[in-house]
Amino acid sequence: MSSSFLKDDVVHAHFKNDVLGTVEDVHAMFEAIGKERNGRKGLLVVTVGEHSTLTNEARALASGRKEILFWQQMPS
Repeated sequence: MSSSFLKDDVVHAHFKNDVLGTVEDVHAMFEAIGKERNGRKGLLVVTVGEHSTLTNEARALASGRKEILFWQQMPS
């Protein structure tokens, strides 16, 4: 996975080709974004390469309130 930090508080996260994203990947993504942005919120755009997807658990976590709260509570 790679992340780009664009203007106007836009964060682009990209899962490369042939990746099955897991819960651990989602946590790592939010942790990396939180550290780079010093805990500040932003607009997150996620793209995936060919033949890539998230597990059901990772998808639920990434779009759920629990992960958002985890990201907001990260120390700066």
